[in-house]
Amino acid sequence: MEWDDLIEETARRAGMDREETLRVLDSLFDAVIDKMATEETVRLREDFGYFEMRDAGGSESVHPRAVTKCRRTPVFKKAGALKKKLRQSDEEYCQMLRGAGRCACAPGRGGRRRNRAASPALRKSCERSAIP
Repeated sequence: MEWDDLIEETARRAGMDREETLRVLDSLFDAVIDKMATEETVRLREDFGYFEMRDAGGSESVHPRAVTKCRRTPVFKKAGALKKKLRQSDEEYCQMLRGAGRCACAPGRGGRRRNRAASPALRKSCERSAIP
């Protein structure tokens, strides 16, 4: 989904015009970025997940003049409800492909190389999976 698609879908669901939706989404993302910059955890929704800043780690140097920089990186953690919904989406997708005879993780459909390319959750959900 692209930015314009997100704006259009949000405007449609909320019953707002495009310009108002754009202001709301810009404000939302600006607030999330500002809070992450102050190293706070940002919980978006109980069933969605949260962003937090974590130390990316640095390496210790033997050389006394070498300066190690501590880096921080944003991390998104999915909520349990979101994980469950995404697993269901994988299962539905696999069932759709299986019904069309094109299951991405079924044996004989692209060989083992293609089977490895399928996501682990998708392989696990498929009854005909060639890879345990």
